[in-house]
Amino acid sequence: MKFIQLFNMFRYISLLIALFSCHVYGNNSNDIVKITTTKGSSETSQTSVEVEYINVPENKDVKDSDLGSPEMTLSVCLYDRFTDGVIPNARITLCDSLGAIIGCKYRSEKFDDVNKEKYSVLHIFSYKHTLPVMLKIDAPGYIPVDTLISDLAIEHLVTGNFTAFCEIPLQQIDIPMVSLSLEVVNGETLFPIKNAKVTIDDTRGNILVDSLSFSVTSSERRAYDQATYSGRVPLLQEYNLRISAKGFENASNRFKVQPETDSRGNLYYSMDNPIELTPIHEGKRLNEVTVTATRVKMVMKGDTIEYDATAFNLPRGSMLDDLIRQLPGARLNENGQISINGQFVKELLVNGREFFKGDPQVALRNLPHYTVKNLQAYYRAPAHMSQEQAEQTTDKSGFEYVLDVNLKREYLGGWISNYEIGAGSSTNQADFRWLGRVFAMTFTDLYYVAAYANANNLNNSSKAGSKGEWSKPDPSAGETKVIRGGIEYNTDWRDQKRNGVNIKVDAANETSRLGITNFAELFIPQGNSFSKGVRKTDGKVTTLSFNSEISRRFKIIRPVLGILADYKKGTSKRDEKNERTEIFNEAGSPDFENDLLYQREQIANGKNHRLNIYGFMRMAIPYGILPKEIHTNWLSVRAGYSKSKWVENGSDNIIYPSLPANNLFELLTENNPSRSHYIDISANIQLKDLPERKHIRRFNLTYGYRNEFRFGKRQIERNKSDENNDDITAPSLSGMQGWIMDVANSYLTTERTQSHELYPILSYSTKGFGIKLNPVLTFLHRSMHDYRDLTRTDLQRNDMQYNIGLTIDNNNQANSRYITFRIRNMAPSMNYLMDVRDNSNPLLVSLGNSGLKQSIQYVVTAGMSGSKTSRQRMYNLSISASKTDRAFAMARTFDQTTGVLTSRPENINGNWRIDMPMEYSRTLDRKDHIYFSNRIEPRFEHSVDYSSILGSTVRKSAVDGWNIKDNLLLRYKVTEAINLSAKVDFDWHRLNSLDNVFTTMSYFDVNYGIGFKARLPWEIDLDTDVMAYCRRGYGDPTMNRTDWVWNLQVMKTLGRSKEWTIKAIGFDLLHQLPTIKRTLTAQGTTETSYNSQPAYALLTLTYRLDIKPKKK
Repeated sequence: MKFIQLFNMFRYISLLIALFSCHVYGNNSNDIVKITTTKGSSETSQTSVEVEYINVPENKDVKDSDLGSPEMTLSVCLYDRFTDGVIPNARITLCDSLGAIIGCKYRSEKFDDVNKEKYSVLHIFSYKHTLPVMLKIDAPGYIPVDTLISDLAIEHLVTGNFTAFCEIPLQQIDIPMVSLSLEVVNGETLFPIKNAKVTIDDTRGNILVDSLSFSVTSSERRAYDQATYSGRVPLLQEYNLRISAKGFENASNRFKVQPETDSRGNLYYSMDNPIELTPIHEGKRLNEVTVTATRVKMVMKGDTIEYDATAFNLPRGSMLDDLIRQLPGARLNENGQISINGQFVKELLVNGREFFKGDPQVALRNLPHYTVKNLQAYYRAPAHMSQEQAEQTTDKSGFEYVLDVNLKREYLGGWISNYEIGAGSSTNQADFRWLGRVFAMTFTDLYYVAAYANANNLNNSSKAGSKGEWSKPDPSAGETKVIRGGIEYNTDWRDQKRNGVNIKVDAANETSRLGITNFAELFIPQGNSFSKGVRKTDGKVTTLSFNSEISRRFKIIRPVLGILADYKKGTSKRDEKNERTEIFNEAGSPDFENDLLYQREQIANGKNHRLNIYGFMRMAIPYGILPKEIHTNWLSVRAGYSKSKWVENGSDNIIYPSLPANNLFELLTENNPSRSHYIDISANIQLKDLPERKHIRRFNLTYGYRNEFRFGKRQIERNKSDENNDDITAPSLSGMQGWIMDVANSYLTTERTQSHELYPILSYSTKGFGIKLNPVLTFLHRSMHDYRDLTRTDLQRNDMQYNIGLTIDNNNQANSRYITFRIRNMAPSMNYLMDVRDNSNPLLVSLGNSGLKQSIQYVVTAGMSGSKTSRQRMYNLSISASKTDRAFAMARTFDQTTGVLTSRPENINGNWRIDMPMEYSRTLDRKDHIYFSNRIEPRFEHSVDYSSILGSTVRKSAVDGWNIKDNLLLRYKVTEAINLSAKVDFDWHRLNSLDNVFTTMSYFDVNYGIGFKARLPWEIDLDTDVMAYCRRGYGDPTMNRTDWVWNLQVMKTLGRSKEWTIKAIGFDLLHQLPTIKRTLTAQGTTETSYNSQPAYALLTLTYRLDIKPKKK
């Protein structure tokens, strides 16, 4: 071997000496030669030499007489550099080193190549021996090549002639590329390997990609992290794969590919099975040490926040909602709305899948926390966009912010289920409290099936327990009894991820009882009016919903089809009493009862039902219809139909103590059928990002068309009498005598809306700096036909609405800064524009205004946010200012004699506001035991409205309003078994009338308290909190008080696998739960108290059955 290397070196040196001594490389007076050598194929020992000319200031002459004259036969084989295929058709010109064409004989021969197991084509030239010579090669579809051939590897024949052979690779002009992706895992643990070097070679040993790029993701509906190595390589039939990683044995493999084509025509191939590396085990004796492990609760991976669920110490019986409340920067309200660092979560996913879409409570209340591996908050790409396109997209404006809950892989293929029953009593006499709940789920990488059912009379649609992290219960719910259940099946196709079938069915029955007492003040320049009222409502609602979706990716198209339907049926009973003063005495004052303007009582029984059917189709436009420069393109078609009917029978009695002639006693029945249908078509194209060095430009355009039709009908019949009548029987049952059609307020109305919307987006970004312009232009054509009071009114209107936004931002992995400018207008509702009068309510008259103009709003927002893994730091700061010209307002006119309030829509100027929310959270110590979070939301609003008394000029009233909200949370992890927490919620309001319509008002609510969680002896878990709800500044002195609420929960797990849980719950043990709300606007203030869930004690028993798959 060494002898051959020395021999070849001697031949190279001899060649160089010959070249310079014979002066054969002078192309012109300024040329000198640079020689490079490349090895031939592994099947031959020939060597080809390529020459590159470099211009230098020296003159050399070339003499053809110096060249030899023996006959030379040169055989040339051309092959594709990447596919190794033969190139039979090519134009080859034989020249000397100066580029002059050499006369020669030419022929081509076809022969079988045993080594390549295929045929080859030889291009054979015969000419006088003149070396070096140059081959100029031009083959269709390949890059032209000029190759200089030296006298190396020339065989001297017995005849005195010479022969030589060379193989020349050619490279295609437009090389087909394929995206390869594969996984590398530990062969023993199957955990992903994140430090491997993956090299792709062709079968000849040429390196195509030295090292594939690496990424970690769990967005592909996986129950564990997926370590993916990916890259783009020229399309070949076979590749050589070489993998090396520290601590593992090297691996190599040859594999063939059968690429697929995505919707844009791009080729891709993913290995079905991961590559397993064998770890290297080295024995070493260690000294005895004590190790204390600490898990990192939160890490940042680009713009993804990942929480390690195993780093949080929670009681065994805790569910997913308890875990989310412990996440740094996360907030969860009682309705299941989640926010991360101030950003609201659009969808809660489980293993990347939509889990009971629209009802996050199913997952929050039923998934045990110990089944969760991690949680990831990130922006999810739209359904029409592939994963590769999403990774290449820098603009996330069309993405949804989601929280993905990844379950532990050990439950893959098994069952997760829990069953709970409970019973107890409340402070109401003979009032039995109960609950029951069932949940079961199985999942794999391919599918999941989940079913749930729950029932209770605890004002809770899911389960009993703590009312959250001391969040104030919503008193407006009254007392409710809920029975609910559902089942969902979601599966992917075996050969495709993120495509498959989803079917969900839900059913619910809810019974409610709501009692309301309110005190209201109406602001009027000539003097304020006070009123009080009591309303009792009993209702029952039954709902049934069906949701289905199917998607499949084909070579050039990815359609998604869906059908949704829901049916709702309900009944209600209402009893309402209201009183209003004549000379504006405050409710609760000694003169209120003596100065009544009127007393009113309404009783009504109602029935309603509604049916909605909705279907949609989304798909990418077939590749080839649009140019290749388009990055994404999709078409969406949606259609819906809705039908409803509402019928109410009732009585209305109004008494005027000082004007008996105005008293009203009547029965009435109201029938409101309606229906609507629509079709919505939209299409989108997005050009590929145009990278130029370090900046990117993008253009996106969406067009949408919508055609909607609405039909509404109202039929009112009245039966007036001379005295109070509580009989609310419908006229069909009581006979038609005395019943009269209310022609003035019965109507038949149709409305049709056609809209065309253009939504272009133009963006530019470089080095973290970006600018985006996104105007939305909507062209509206609306028509309404209204028939009432024996008169037909027709209205048609054309409007152009615009919503123009400009965003400038500067982002990196840890911080984001932005400023946004927006201007938009809004067309008034056709109901406002219809010039009709509606006095179906004798004390409230509504008028239309055909002269309404479009409103215009200006908004400027600037903000910054960031996060850091160390100390779990997160911050979010923004300031927003908005101003509205020609805002829509209801001009109110109050009749002092009858108490009738007349409203008419008007345009008004002068409304503006400023918001400045700020949020900051972090741990305060090195061990991350003390967690601090605070969110403050200051707001100033200048409101302008119309109000007056009948007979006087309508006047503007201007009000300045201040509002400051602050939410402070502090958690201290004393030990692994003891946790303390403290919370303060502050909400302050101040209203100042610039026209002295009312005296300055100022009131606040402050809720503060502490919580304690501990693992007691005998493995008993204690969870208790004490909150004080303090109110000051309310108009009714009885509302200015402090209510103390104490909740207690004691839990004990039993059984060999801790599958049994006994829980004792005490809700509102001090019987002081606040049931008051206050609403304060520029038009007036309302203080409302509700009936609410009474205090109760409950004992529950839960059984958890987790069936893990058997290990093979």
